[in-house]
Amino acid sequence: MRRQSAELKDRRQRALLDQALDQISLVCRQVRDRVLAADEFIDAYTRGLPRGPSSDIETSETASSEEPQEIARTPYRPLGDPDNLSLKEAGEILGKARNTVYLWYRQGRFPPAVDVAPFISGANKPVVVVPRCRLEAWQAGERMPRLLQEVFERCGLHEHPWVCWTVRRGASRKDVAFWIDRGDWKAGLSKDGKRIYGEGLEEDRAYVVREPILHR
Repeated sequence: MRRQSAELKDRRQRALLDQALDQISLVCRQVRDRVLAADEFIDAYTRGLPRGPSSDIETSETASSEEPQEIARTPYRPLGDPDNLSLKEAGEILGKARNTVYLWYRQGRFPPAVDVAPFISGANKPVVVVPRCRLEAWQAGERMPRLLQEVFERCGLHEHPWVCWTVRRGASRKDVAFWIDRGDWKAGLSKDGKRIYGEGLEEDRAYVVREPILHR
């Protein structure tokens, strides 16, 4: 029993490490894309500065004096970071209602959200924001199991290690090699000669493969 619990703990730590590496790689790609784009991001203050000739400025001022126009308000950003999204904005990105995202946060199922009230002077209530980088990293982590399932089918074995992966029909060799290398899987064979992959497989043993394990 002690050996099984230790093995489960190590697997969990390994899964957390893999997800952290995925998140770090996503942030690195974002930084690289921002550098390649020559940092074309323009904040609200810079966007409000006039860039046209003086004649255009006078024309716009005359038009504004004749007809009142609505001034677009810049949304409030806690700590002044333009990438600190509100729960409503995060819900729009995820296709969920704001209350749903807030419920996920209360239940601990939405780790990108963070309370920044301790860093705001005079704030006596929670101020929950969703940093864009954390949201995108979380989305990438949520997509990883689905992408894995598109390349492999998870099947059961009648003997230890109990679970293996078989390549789906039509999967590219490049994708297969990526997941095998990422999971540090070993290759094995089933009794019907089908190639299988997983942790703890023995090369000289023929395994009996059961039906695929369905994911909910």
